[in-house]
Amino acid sequence: MTYLDPALLQSRRKIFEITYGFTCTCSSCLSLNAVGTIPEPSSDALPGLSEQLSDFAQHNSEIRALPSELRPVLHESFLARLSDQFSATSHDGPYEEALQTGKFILALYTLIYPPNYPQTGTFAILMYLVPRLILIFAGLHLLEMAKTAWNLVVVTDNDSKKAQVIEYLCQVKAIWDIIGQEGDDDGPLKELEVLTDLVRT
Repeated sequence: MTYLDPALLQSRRKIFEITYGFTCTCSSCLSLNAVGTIPEPSSDALPGLSEQLSDFAQHNSEIRALPSELRPVLHESFLARLSDQFSATSHDGPYEEALQTGKFILALYTLIYPPNYPQTGTFAILMYLVPRLILIFAGLHLLEMAKTAWNLVVVTDNDSKKAQVIEYLCQVKAIWDIIGQEGDDDGPLKELEVLTDLVRT
């Protein structure tokens, strides 16, 4: 069970020391220490780093194996920039760009989150140990990916893209089956239901 979101790559150890009074020696923190200095990525390097990260994450999810030229992806600002870019394009387009950015975010998740975290859509037996907040966060991101993919289906009138929507919806459903009803009638479960009905028509 984590004290903080593992995405707080630079600040979490300081928070542990100041707030909780200990130096963390978990495998994630030790792997991060082994990487060494993490430079802040420049704005113009973001696209190239994202592509390299995606390629790397397909074959490896070990932070220690990260090549030195990819170290900037571990800077907290990198995920923040990707998230801002995804947010700016997922509702009004360009949708292809939004989906590509969303995939880069998922690739980064595979690197910074332990295997039993659900951001990648891979669900382990120990899922019940995952903090509820992380589950909600993951489900919401994947739901946004599904809505973005559906927007692309609508504007391009391309039914072949529906498979991508369905894939994301299945991952969202798997997460919300664990979380359960959130108590609101127009929340993520309702959005999941509406979008599932749209895809089936």
